[in-house]
Amino acid sequence: MDNRREPRKLQAAPLEVAVLGEGQPCMLGRVLDVSSHGMALDLPSPVPPGSAIKIEVGDALVLGIVSYCTPRDGGYRAGLVVKHRLAGLAELHRLNRALHDSGIKHDAVQTEHTTSLIMKG
Repeated sequence: MDNRREPRKLQAAPLEVAVLGEGQPCMLGRVLDVSSHGMALDLPSPVPPGSAIKIEVGDALVLGIVSYCTPRDGGYRAGLVVKHRLAGLAELHRLNRALHDSGIKHDAVQTEHTTSLIMKG
């Protein structure tokens, strides 16, 4: 029986993981499933529970805390509690480039669209 607070959506998306503050190199992995508050990850190396990690997957950046990490099928399955999400990075990069090319100072311009790209987990 599944006792999760919310349903999970199965995924198979590749991702890049960086353990923050550890000086470890980034590693490649896969997203196994996703909910609005968490993710299950398939990783090639263990990450200690409690570690803060940054994930780049598709057009999004996710920050979270590892809740568990156990050996599984020659790799490691890790649970992530999502703390922050930033989606629409390609659009944000395009807007940033347009501002840079126009010579307008970045901190002087704020658009409703740019603000809406930032979502908290």
